[in-house]
Amino acid sequence: MSKSAKTQNCFLYIDCGLGANSSSYVDTVTNLTFVSDEQFINTGKTAQILDKTAQPKEYQTLRYFPEPRHNGSRNCYTIRSLTVGSKYLIRATFFYGNYDNKNKLPTFSVYIGLNYWLFKNESTPSNTEYIFEATADYLQVCLVRVVFNDEDDGGDPFISSLHLRRLKKGMYDPFVSSEQSLFSEWRYPDDKYDRWWTSYPDEAAWTEISTNSPVAPDPVFETPSLVMQTAATPLTAKQPLIMEWTTNVNYYDNTHCVILHFAEIQDNTSKTDRREFNISAGGSLSSNPPYAPPLLSSQNIYFNYTLVNAYNITLEATSNSTLPPLQNAIELYRITPVPTPTYAQDVIAINSIKDEHSINLGWIGDPCSPYPWPEIACGNDFDITRITKM
Repeated sequence: MSKSAKTQNCFLYIDCGLGANSSSYVDTVTNLTFVSDEQFINTGKTAQILDKTAQPKEYQTLRYFPEPRHNGSRNCYTIRSLTVGSKYLIRATFFYGNYDNKNKLPTFSVYIGLNYWLFKNESTPSNTEYIFEATADYLQVCLVRVVFNDEDDGGDPFISSLHLRRLKKGMYDPFVSSEQSLFSEWRYPDDKYDRWWTSYPDEAAWTEISTNSPVAPDPVFETPSLVMQTAATPLTAKQPLIMEWTTNVNYYDNTHCVILHFAEIQDNTSKTDRREFNISAGGSLSSNPPYAPPLLSSQNIYFNYTLVNAYNITLEATSNSTLPPLQNAIELYRITPVPTPTYAQDVIAINSIKDEHSINLGWIGDPCSPYPWPEIACGNDFDITRITKM
């Protein structure tokens, strides 16, 4: 990892579009240092959005990529000095801000290495996260042009910032390995791993309870005490707590994982009170026997969820419970297998050819995935991706 990342305890914050001659700066909210993206990419152009007062500051600049213009063409950030076998959280943020004064949103894809990450066409500021295990000492984040037809080239891909954070050993072990990664779908600052937790939309059938007492973290996910000190419950003990929301299902795989975080935070309840409930996902019971959260100590239940149309998670009190169910926090991820890269010796050979002959055809990233490089053909040989023609 770069020196700027090491000085922040393995945080790396990149302000995309911040000029090479511009000084790094400290974010006034997080107290973290943002650096220019010039050392991580050598393509694209920089711009400022029209609203110079936009906050946070990282939204005020961006890098966009007018070239190349063919479908599948890519421009990639390369972040080096990762530790193989370590887990990382990476976040990308996007704010169009009408920087080009066209009032027309571009549409493009984003890849982490070979992994399809997201499809962008939103006007409001947005971010998305990805948790992965490093299988190499570098990481590439690629923005890929999507051309629809001769009249619509999708517009120029752009990006506002990149955040990278190394996670503690053991975190997310049930789900993250060299063979699969997690894409954040939804999660419920005060997090030393810089995960972003947002509040669930207001529900008329819910009420909030809270405590000022610290809540001990669990060792696997280390959910912050501040997040666990609040919880949602239904208005009465006999009402279920139902969480429902839809998500984008246009993915290669609809397998998701759900992590439910619980802690009993009503520490002034009488000895006769009891909180016990069943947990079901999509109509199927996910807790057997019924669950009772521990007092002022984080605990979690996690399971895989095959998405059909929408998430539906229901917590329902048992007949023995005098208190309603509660939910402190929740994490939802899409599970994605890690694709196999192009045969390493082929990659070395083609990059040597590119360097020796100064080929400038947009040959960036993996030669065969997600799309073959221009003038390159690829095929599979015993499940190994090879370059077959040039």
